Amino acid sequence: MRILLPFLFLMIVWPFESVSQGQDKPTPKDRESQDAIGEENDATPAISEKLRAAIAIGALKIDLTPMVPSASNSGVRWSPKGNKAELKERDDWLVGQIKMGDHKPVEIGLKIDRSSPGGDAFLGIDTNGDEAFNAEETESIKASETRGKFWYSTKHTFELPFAERVTRPYPVSIWFVLDPEEKSAEPVIRWIRSGWHEGVFRFHDHDCVALITDSDSDGIFTAADAWGLGADAKQAYEFDNSTNNIDKHAWLESMPFQIVDCDSQGRSITIRAFDLGMSEAEDREQKDPYSADRKFPRGETPVTFLHDFDAAMAEAKTENRRVVVDFETTWCGPCKVMDQLVYSAQPVTEQAGSFVFLKLDGDEQKELKEKYQVEAFPTLILLEPDGTVIRKSVGYLGVVEFLEFLK
Repeated sequence: MRILLPFLFLMIVWPFESVSQGQDKPTPKDRESQDAIGEENDATPAISEKLRAAIAIGALKIDLTPMVPSASNSGVRWSPKGNKAELKERDDWLVGQIKMGDHKPVEIGLKIDRSSPGGDAFLGIDTNGDEAFNAEETESIKASETRGKFWYSTKHTFELPFAERVTRPYPVSIWFVLDPEEKSAEPVIRWIRSGWHEGVFRFHDHDCVALITDSDSDGIFTAADAWGLGADAKQAYEFDNSTNNIDKHAWLESMPFQIVDCDSQGRSITIRAFDLGMSEAEDREQKDPYSADRKFPRGETPVTFLHDFDAAMAEAKTENRRVVVDFETTWCGPCKVMDQLVYSAQPVTEQAGSFVFLKLDGDEQKELKEKYQVEAFPTLILLEPDGTVIRKSVGYLGVVEFLEFLK
């Protein structure tokens, strides 16, 4: 089902010069040096001839085309932040609103029997603005069950302004989760973008690819969204190359580039090379939030976890050891990174024998999750052998922070 929003053409040219900060934005002195093709002095590190030549080219405007995932081109290798809309009862529908940019919100409705989960539901999107969902605006969606929850999901493509009398496809995934054990939970429908904008430009006698992605699924491009560069599309799609904030820099052929102008509708971007004052390897290490944890030596054996709460508490009481409880889920990214970098680090494994380590799946251990008021993952709790809570921490803990947590 393709959905045409009321056509409101809005062209906004965003001056990124005014929002760039820190090392991403050259100072006036830097620009003078760049305009002079990087004349060096004692206080300025030497730059490569390749970068000098790239700086001398100046601004490059790149026209972009909206892209829709397909069987042959899944595109960007990461999912952005999703948006959500609270649903309120109206007649026999649960109704909410999807807001895209400055356009009038579109009503979205869900007809579902919450007292009998697992059955078919109906999704409606009010394309004509009459505050109703006719047959052409409604489709049936089936549920899939995972860990006792019922997931209703589908895909839609909105049509948003792109140029005069032209719209751009904006594909989204929409889903609703029904948990029979949380009957009092307020119903919420969620959506997330699945497309991106892409353009080819000529650089150093060969074609390269630039792309921008809508990181907050709101239908417009701002400094909070992302962009990337690559010698080809495959390289541009890679996670490390496509997750740079639009007001930050990206790398191409070991040279840093920044966006100096971006159209809010995603029609084009203008980029230029500049001297960052460090190499790509140095920059990537500096931006890597796990860089310090990667440098620790690995222990001979990673921390061993129990998975039964009663057994862990019994062992703790018998051996008079504190309990480290790690609430995780199968879909929690930071949880997996802690397994890889923290629980295998030698300073941690050396202290493992002084504690009982327990991992609990927050999607399965709902009573314990509620008891300890766990709302995000990972959540770590340090317990005395008698079960008294010593401290609690939410989110990823690096090696140094985790050792402090154990004290």
